[in-house]
Amino acid sequence: MAGNIKLWRLRRRVTKVPTDGPAWVALVDGLMRAGEADAARAAALEGLDCAPAESRLQLGDRLAALDATDAAARAWFGAWREAPTLPGAAARWGRHLQQTGRAGEAIEPLRSAHGADPDDDGVRDALLAALSKTGATGERAEVLAASVARHPDDAHLLVRYGKALIEIGQRRQGIEALRRAHRLRADGRTVIALGVALGRSGDSQEAVVLFEQYMAERPDALSAQINCGVAYGEIGDFTTAVRYLLDASQRAPHLAAIQQNLAVIFSRMGQLDAAIDALRLAARIEPAAGRIQLQLARMLARRGDLHEGVAAASLAASLSGESVQLEMAANELRSTLLATVTGEYPAVDSSDMGSGERPSAMSGDLMHFPLPNLLEFLRSERRTGLLQIVSMSGVGEVRLRDGDITSVSASQVSRLGEVLIETGHLDAVALAGALGGRPADMPLGMHLVKSGAVTAEQLAGAAREQALRGLMELLPWEQGNFSFITEDGSAVPESWPTQGMLLDALRRLDEEGYSEAAESIELVGDLFGEAEPSPDIF
Repeated sequence: MAGNIKLWRLRRRVTKVPTDGPAWVALVDGLMRAGEADAARAAALEGLDCAPAESRLQLGDRLAALDATDAAARAWFGAWREAPTLPGAAARWGRHLQQTGRAGEAIEPLRSAHGADPDDDGVRDALLAALSKTGATGERAEVLAASVARHPDDAHLLVRYGKALIEIGQRRQGIEALRRAHRLRADGRTVIALGVALGRSGDSQEAVVLFEQYMAERPDALSAQINCGVAYGEIGDFTTAVRYLLDASQRAPHLAAIQQNLAVIFSRMGQLDAAIDALRLAARIEPAAGRIQLQLARMLARRGDLHEGVAAASLAASLSGESVQLEMAANELRSTLLATVTGEYPAVDSSDMGSGERPSAMSGDLMHFPLPNLLEFLRSERRTGLLQIVSMSGVGEVRLRDGDITSVSASQVSRLGEVLIETGHLDAVALAGALGGRPADMPLGMHLVKSGAVTAEQLAGAAREQALRGLMELLPWEQGNFSFITEDGSAVPESWPTQGMLLDALRRLDEEGYSEAAESIELVGDLFGEAEPSPDIF
């Protein structure tokens, strides 16, 4: 009875003073406690039209609890627009946008909310998710850098920061952040993150040591065992790699990723039949996974089973879901295999792709073998040499060592000195002086480092940026001819993982609006693809 009287009084109060926000909130709360959900929802909606911003924010929370999500969002948006600095308004509206798939719109309010309260982990994580969805990796790294500065001993925050640095191309700094995280807290998350980063950077031997040390303490650590097997595969110890992965597959027969990695290792051992069997098992584990069917199609093509490869590529395309890249890659492969079967054009010899022999030269047409697929093939075969591309758009060259990129040149790419100026590591006066005093037989970069104009790290970063820009120019080329010639690459000072370079270049092209760039690469089968985490670690 007393409750009914209180509700009656609150109803009279809001009728007389419609702008009394606390009264509206109290009325809705009372109706919710009384179990009158419909009446509470109606009262909250009524209060939205007249209550001030702070109370509208609270009424939005009640509407969300009453499953009136759209009305709640309207309340949060109205409160934020009317009072942008009102605590919680920007955060609620931004998180709603992020959770409902409107990441681009969510960034502004979430950025504002994070600036007002940088220690609100929920807001920070929502902002990071929105930035990740929109490809704003640079700002994402900046947000994490600021959080790390406030919480330097948070190992798991350092892990996220390290991964973000690697994602924007600052691999060395990213690995150092992951090392710091591991020193602070040597648990499964830091071990896996650091080991995977080391493996992708070519330091597979160090990754093996790291995983082995962790497994000595935690023999049940499944993710460490899988990645340790992968690392052994990268250093060429295929017997140990297979043993680790087969044991992991016994422990976790539901993980298709194990079979995919086994397939890659079997392929490198020249055991294509075993590789295909592993992929067929992976496909039975995840029958709706287009990425597995695409990997299977590629492996079948290497073995010469072109008709079956066409079927697998067709299935991969039909299972691609929302992945445009996967669908493009599957359709490209399907077209290539069909044309090879029917003899409609002289394709790159498929026996070259599948045999153990590595000819000194190969050539073909970009229409039949797009550049991302070609670079991925050269990477998987660990080729060393010069890839030349000639098209109506110009001429380009990509040099590789053991499948990794060492340099890229294209007609519109800035020179190394210009890149150093653009990145702020050098000014035009210093560059002019260096050019004037450089010995004729000394490369510019070496002279700049020796003269103290730039550091070796700054030079390496500029060289990678120059190569990345070259890839961005070449990747959209859909027509033209290519040829690859084996060369000695031992004298090249530095190289970068081809997969990382391709992903960075494709992401930048997408951010700049080149959505029609040849994004047909599908990196399934990447030995250092992070396996599904084990519950005992994460």
